[in-house]
Parts: sequence; C-alpha cells; structure tokens
Amino acid sequence: MTEFLFALSGWADGISIADPDPSSPSISGLFTLEKSAIMATAIVITGASRGFGRSIAISSAKAVQVPCHFVLSGTNEEELRNTERLLLHARNEGAPASVDIVVADLSRTSHLGEIAVNLFDKLNTVENLNSVIFYNNAGSLGPLSPVGADVQSLEATSTAFNINVTAACYLTSELMRR
Repeated sequence: MTEFLFALSGWADGISIADPDPSSPSISGLFTLEKSAIMATAIVITGASRGFGRSIAISSAKAVQVPCHFVLSGTNEEELRNTERLLLHARNEGAPASVDIVVADLSRTSHLGEIAVNLFDKLNTVENLNSVIFYNNAGSLGPLSPVGADVQSLEATSTAFNINVTAACYLTSELMRR
C-alpha cells in the first residue's frame, strides 16, 4: 500500500503543513525518509521552478535515502530544468534519483484535469513505489503594488485564488483518487 504525505506551503509566510502524524514509520522530520520503511518514493512538487519549491526539491534530494522519482512542475521549463540539474547534483549518492518535468499553469482551472493526469501518471512508472510526498507549493500573491494603491482587479484576485486554493484542493483530491 502506498503512503501519502501532503504538504501545503504557506505562500505568504513560508509555513508548511505536513503529515499530522510525525511518528509515521516513513517520516523522520519533514524531509528525512528512513531506508527501512520505504522501497521507493516519489516526490511531486508544484511551483518547483524557483524559490521555496526549488529549495524543497534540493533539500529532499539531499535527505532521501531510497530510490526516488521527482515530478517537478511550474510555468517556466528552463527554470524547471535548472531545478532538475541542481537536484541531481545535490542528491544523496547512495539513492538513485530520476526526474520528470511538467510545465503547467495552475491558474488555468479549465486545464487542471489534464495537469493532474500529466503529474500523477508519471508515478505509474516508478517501480516498488510505496510512498508519495506531494508539495502543493505553487502560489501567488498576485500583482504587488505600493501601500495605498488601488485594490487588485477581480481578474488578478481570481487568478491568485485559483493557484492558491482551487488548484491545491483539486490536485490533492485527484492524487487521492489514484
């Protein structure tokens, strides 16, 4: 049976909400995965092209002690390739790692079904998979303006909500269905 760990990154304050049961046999801290409990793991990270998402990928690659398949998603393919390069360079040498890149714009809710298929079908290729860690890291504050400036447009607010809430809820639901 596959175990799941979900992390929803707080885009405004950098706080992560992870597995509520830290005594889980596959989790020792947020990133350290113990060899005895896991045959292979997959780590799916949205918003992996820069910032906190890139840091999650690199930190996970350093910490994981088992074969690991990463699925990195973001809107900029070149930056996702940079994250892939940094991740593979930083990885624990004793733990094989592979990477898939999924270029996706989570603000386009009409495409979330297709994005879910592209993200999660990659997991079907991982042999001996028994653990999936999903970081819903993609996020947006929308356009930032100086204090006192006009309020964001309805379109900008809707886009930020789609990325921060709708996409995170939908993708988590789709992963659980699989």
